[in-house]
Amino acid sequence: MLKKRLVIFNFLLIAALVLAGCAQAPAGDDAAAAEIAALEAELAAAEAAGGASDAELAEMQAELDALSGELDNAESARCTFNAYRMGWIMDWADAGNMVDTVFGPTSDFHYTYYQNTYPDEAAEIQDYITAAYRNTDLESRAGQWQAAETIMVEDLAIVIPLYHYDRTAMVNTDFNQNWPPFGSPRMADWSSQSGATTIRYQIESAVPTLDIQKATDTTSHYVIAQMIDHPYKFNVDSTISPLSATGFDVSEDGTVFTVYLREDAF
Repeated sequence: MLKKRLVIFNFLLIAALVLAGCAQAPAGDDAAAAEIAALEAELAAAEAAGGASDAELAEMQAELDALSGELDNAESARCTFNAYRMGWIMDWADAGNMVDTVFGPTSDFHYTYYQNTYPDEAAEIQDYITAAYRNTDLESRAGQWQAAETIMVEDLAIVIPLYHYDRTAMVNTDFNQNWPPFGSPRMADWSSQSGATTIRYQIESAVPTLDIQKATDTTSHYVIAQMIDHPYKFNVDSTISPLSATGFDVSEDGTVFTVYLREDAF
């Protein structure tokens, strides 16, 4: 047990040191960026007016280059690698969650800073994200998410998302199992080849809560999943199917989703 605790402690310590060495940009960088923008505007105005000598223009350009170099060096020193802060948020494998919340240009969950390096591409990605959120047509909305993802992963290769989800369980071979790609297995979808009507499933600990509004742990969610039929469920092939719902409608402005429940749902 002590060895296990030491291993966990060392892992957390390393993770903390890595993240501490790759922090978000300090407030001073915003001031430097503003100064660079002001110098760029001043240089452009001087060139347009035509009153400045070549030496004066060269001096202004040199000052601008020096400031830009200092800002670039500060960013490089702050983070010499691209890293993602792992956490529970990755368990929610929704397109909006992955493309926007995790890797979007305004996200606080990654340290790639690509929005600074590739501002035009970042703006294009954000346009796709905004359009996808407003789009009520599921097929075309999926295309918008994919277009944003293509810029990130293929065109710029700013991120290479690696998602690994592993569950290990020992199950009696008499049972026909149904494991969804995410979330807890639903025992109502399992069956016994021999006709048994009882399934015994071991959980890791006492159930912290049966309140679906408060449950944040795996054990509670597993037990709740056996008690409540969600509107939709994950299938083995990662598609979804209605469970307590029969379908849904989306308002024309995309702000209201109306879910229709089965007559026997309660």
